[in-house]
Amino acid sequence: MTYAPLRLEDYDISPTHGFLPSEPPLRRLPDPYYAPWEDIMDRFNQYLLAHHIRRLVRKMPVLSTEKLSTQAEYRRAFSILSFMGHAHVWGRNGAVSEPASEFLPASIAVPWVAVAEFLQLNPVVCCAGVCHWNWQILDDTADDLMDIDNLGTIHTFSGSLDESWFYLVTTAIEAKCARGLSAILDATAAVERDDMSQVTRSLHQIAYALGEANIILERMYERCDPYVFYWKIREFLAGWENMEDAGLPYGVLYEGVDDTDTFSLDNWNSLFRRFRKYAGGSAAQTPLLQALDIALGIKHFPTGERGPQSSVAEARNKLRAQGVPEPPTVNSYLVQMRDYMPGGHRRFLEDLAATCRIREYVLLECSDSLLHMGTASDPRVLLRQAYNGCVDLIKTFRDKHIMIVSRYIIAPAKNGPMSPQRVAVPESSKLMPPVAYMQAMAKQTSRLHRRHTDKDSRSKRRSDSREDRKKKRSSSSRHKSRRDRDGSDEESEKSKTLDDPLADPALSKKFVWKKKVEQDRAKGLSRAERDQIERERRAEAERELESLRKRRELREIEHAQREEELSRQRREQEQEKLGDWERREEEFHLVQAKRRAEIRIKNQRPKPIDVLAMNLRLANEPMRDEEVVELGMMRVDTDEPHRMVECLDEGEARELAQDVEMYLSLENIAQNVEFWENMAIVVNVHVDQLRSGRAGMRSEVRGILDGKSLGELAELEADVQAKLAGEQGAVDVDYWGQVREELGVEKAKATLAEMHADILERRLQRVRKARDGSSADTATGSADTDRAEPTRDGSEVEQRKRRRLEELQRRILEQQPTSESPRPSDETRDVSQEMFEAEMRKDHDPSESMFSVEASVEARKYAWQDKHRPRKPRYFNRVHTGYEWNKYNQTHYDKDNPPPKVVQGYKFNIFYPDLIDRTSAPTYRVEKDPESDETVVLRFTAGPPYEDVAFRIVSREWEYNRRRGFRNTFDRGVLQLHFRFKRHRYRR
Repeated sequence: MTYAPLRLEDYDISPTHGFLPSEPPLRRLPDPYYAPWEDIMDRFNQYLLAHHIRRLVRKMPVLSTEKLSTQAEYRRAFSILSFMGHAHVWGRNGAVSEPASEFLPASIAVPWVAVAEFLQLNPVVCCAGVCHWNWQILDDTADDLMDIDNLGTIHTFSGSLDESWFYLVTTAIEAKCARGLSAILDATAAVERDDMSQVTRSLHQIAYALGEANIILERMYERCDPYVFYWKIREFLAGWENMEDAGLPYGVLYEGVDDTDTFSLDNWNSLFRRFRKYAGGSAAQTPLLQALDIALGIKHFPTGERGPQSSVAEARNKLRAQGVPEPPTVNSYLVQMRDYMPGGHRRFLEDLAATCRIREYVLLECSDSLLHMGTASDPRVLLRQAYNGCVDLIKTFRDKHIMIVSRYIIAPAKNGPMSPQRVAVPESSKLMPPVAYMQAMAKQTSRLHRRHTDKDSRSKRRSDSREDRKKKRSSSSRHKSRRDRDGSDEESEKSKTLDDPLADPALSKKFVWKKKVEQDRAKGLSRAERDQIERERRAEAERELESLRKRRELREIEHAQREEELSRQRREQEQEKLGDWERREEEFHLVQAKRRAEIRIKNQRPKPIDVLAMNLRLANEPMRDEEVVELGMMRVDTDEPHRMVECLDEGEARELAQDVEMYLSLENIAQNVEFWENMAIVVNVHVDQLRSGRAGMRSEVRGILDGKSLGELAELEADVQAKLAGEQGAVDVDYWGQVREELGVEKAKATLAEMHADILERRLQRVRKARDGSSADTATGSADTDRAEPTRDGSEVEQRKRRRLEELQRRILEQQPTSESPRPSDETRDVSQEMFEAEMRKDHDPSESMFSVEASVEARKYAWQDKHRPRKPRYFNRVHTGYEWNKYNQTHYDKDNPPPKVVQGYKFNIFYPDLIDRTSAPTYRVEKDPESDETVVLRFTAGPPYEDVAFRIVSREWEYNRRRGFRNTFDRGVLQLHFRFKRHRYRR
């Protein structure tokens, strides 16, 4: 197994500052967009003291996190959102008896959750938010910038010196132990290459860092009062897990975050799922102590268990035989606290646990059999001495921590808030596990220390005989008076040992097993025989060590294989989850796209893609009857899709092509997918024609294909394929290749026409059934009678399909509410909608069809825009088409095979019901179309509050004779402009 050394930089850890940022945290977000947050934090303590924090937080806007760009900005945002969030939950709104807030407003919850997901930790106050990312340097010219006396906090809840000092002790410990993290990685790498001297040096560096941490921890008593901490600071650091007594039985609801589920007061399950429970700030959330425990192999077991001892193993076997589940072998609390660490730090602990083997190396190299032969300068003796010193210093650190917990949590809780009895030397600590749990960890560390330091003494006591122990006791009593006389020297030596825990005076002398030598002499063994026995014993020890090494290598290989298998299983599970999330994300985007289309149609500003999507939705997708009736009454164009595309300019066509591709990638209904595939072909061909300047030009091939049915096009395509395959001899490949391309486009158009007719028919039936409660069979009877049966004459089939489509369009436009439908009140009714419906119900010429394609109008600022909000007027337009029987058409076409229809006139009905100045009628003017010489732009202009609206029409001469249909009136808020084009008759 190849060893890959760990690098602190890969886990967002600084070699000089440890788990702190390498640069001081930001004191203010640079983007002025976040000024609402920073303005509150500028006077945070005053607002919290005056009980205004909840009111101010609820008034804040919901700010997006997209303007946060760097890691430092995300950390700053997390820190200030943590302070404001906990101040809102645990702060008061003016009444002292007011309970904690169960709801966190969206102005805090939404950005807080987003920032926490980026940093990969939980959205709650944690050690990183108040200690790691909440410090500043007071004097940039100081010799030691990270000295605790040169540090200050950026924010606190109480604004007191006690709270600042409480945070800074943890910050300074993190900074001073940074060199210990580098030493851990150096020792891990040295173990892999079997460099004993480097392992010893690294352990000395770890011990030095732990010594400085103990010194800083003792300074907690200097400037932090237990009463202030417990009654003024601790409540704001609490979380909302297991806080029933504090008024949070279900946790806290993050408003605006988990609102995707359907929620009602009757659905309690959905309500409870939206509450979140998180633990508060804790010293266990700092990764430093967990990293040291992992490096030195210190394991913590659940409370009440003492690790893998014989009695525990027997108890486990009995429980397993009785079918009782086995208790956990690791401390789940420490693992749970890793969720409150940044993602990089959490991954560092996991990778360190998988690669660090310092304790196994020490046990292997420093066995009893080898140390008995060593001297004080033996590298193995120095290795064990360094390791035991590190374990002893961690035990000392935890003992001091327990004392702090007792004075800062237990004592104030017993005394109560009204009788603060302050100790002579004040101490503090974070919200941490219970004292019983802390004592258990300290005992486990102490037990590991004693197991290593007393191993030799236990071996010697086993080998001594009963007479030797009696001699030692008598010698101890005989020299008791001497020890009393030399008490002062012993105390000074003990003080020296405590000052230098790595020193061991007993190891300065060479160990000689005198009893063993005397027994060998009594047996008559010579020196050469004794040396031979010693060499054999050493060889046996070497063989045993070699066997241990091989077994260790096998265990490492098996462990690596298990890790690889677990990793593969995790990847497969993540891939399954990822696939499910991708599907749900696509469904979400599709629903949102359809919702946007519905909103634009309701606001009278539909896009071509909205018309197509709404028709498909009304025809194919499951909906409630109320939604079907509401959407069926909207103004949706019923013209054929490919004819709608032909009216678009290049920009609109490109946008439509992008929208069609989006729907095609998200749609999962087979009928809809087929519709969007054919639509994509037609739109892309139209875009290519606009780019090449061939838009509107009719090729000879297209003239041949016009009027063909879908079956005839399929037969013709098979014939063309045969020609290109060479089955009918030599052919013009370029010409027939163009025919095949045009055939594909015409087939797509024919398919769209048939699908469009079916969609309109299903839409008509569904709307009438939802509105009247009937099957709507009679409603479509006349339309069904016009269905074209397959005949040999393709022109007759197309004409019948055209009549069927026009009949369906007319019936859809004639839809109106039933008499039982409630009439809207005068305050809520839409006058323009009523005008639109009245015009739609009128009888119209079958040769006319709806016309709703607008031309783009440049944005402009109106003089009245400050008083009235500009909006576009509603309209109901029609285009009149027909046949022109000129000499050419009379020669080449007849009534059974008519020529293509051409535009012969327009009817514009623009509704202005809310016009402010009714004395000034709206006007229209014809403008030149910059995109084509064959069309012009007809612009309608009115006063406030209506914007200009324009349409692109055919550029031909108008007929202004009223007898020939010209009409231009403005009556009762409706501007009508009806006209026909002049018909020029040529005579000889």
